[in-house]
Amino acid sequence: MKLRPEQEQAVAWISRKRRACIVAPAGSGKTVIAAGALDAVISAKVRERPVRVGWMANTIEQCEQARRALDGFPATANLD
Repeated sequence: MKLRPEQEQAVAWISRKRRACIVAPAGSGKTVIAAGALDAVISAKVRERPVRVGWMANTIEQCEQARRALDGFPATANLD
């Protein structure tokens, strides 16, 4: 998945944090940023144990949107 420059900057920042939140306007790609950050952390293999992720969403549609975003990155494409 190709990130826009502002998304790349957000992914670079958030992927260096242990915990963080993304606050951005509608349509800015928050889901894609989160998926990109997960991909960066998993790909970097900075942890010996498997990465554990909690993903909260308000609707089934948002869960489906998240799954599509995760599927767009190599390291997160096969997460269950």
